[in-house]
Amino acid sequence: MLKIGEFIYPWGSGHYSRMMRLNQVLEDHIKEKFEVHFSSKDHVYEKLLKKFPDQKEKIHEILMPTPIDGKFGPSVTMSLMNLLLPISKNPPLVRQIANYLREERKLYNKEKFDLVINDGDMGSNILAKNRNIPSLFVTNQFRPKLYNSRAYLYPSLIFVAKQIAKATKILVADSPPPYTMCEYNLNFINEV
Repeated sequence: MLKIGEFIYPWGSGHYSRMMRLNQVLEDHIKEKFEVHFSSKDHVYEKLLKKFPDQKEKIHEILMPTPIDGKFGPSVTMSLMNLLLPISKNPPLVRQIANYLREERKLYNKEKFDLVINDGDMGSNILAKNRNIPSLFVTNQFRPKLYNSRAYLYPSLIFVAKQIAKATKILVADSPPPYTMCEYNLNFINEV
């Protein structure tokens, strides 16, 4: 039996809703029997428990680091301070990342996934690449263009793009017109 790990980034609800839609159509594309293990935290973890109450042993809580929420999205200042300081009940980001990667590694070792599907979880994407496990990364943006006022974010965009590019395949989740993505969200380079 094929064992699939689905790692869902817990910031907002878009990652969860995309993965649940993908999960509904997996049977159409995978012909052999399979079982799915989910991983997330906070409200996404709770939604998974509610949606699959008879599969609690296949739903894993891993405390993935997420940005600190601000008034209009992520607070860059608070998130940067959280690198080394505890902010809003979040331990320092350095400690969060180490603990999160350790827990994901334990889950990989225990479950021995045959396929990994990540929506926003780059740590799992890297683990899959390092273990030669086929992986699919679900995203709605890749190196999006920045306004000049946000140019300081460019190095992090390059870092994130390199981590996403480690996936075996990248799935661009899109909506029907007129809500489709614009060309500013997708800037694939030749190597991807």
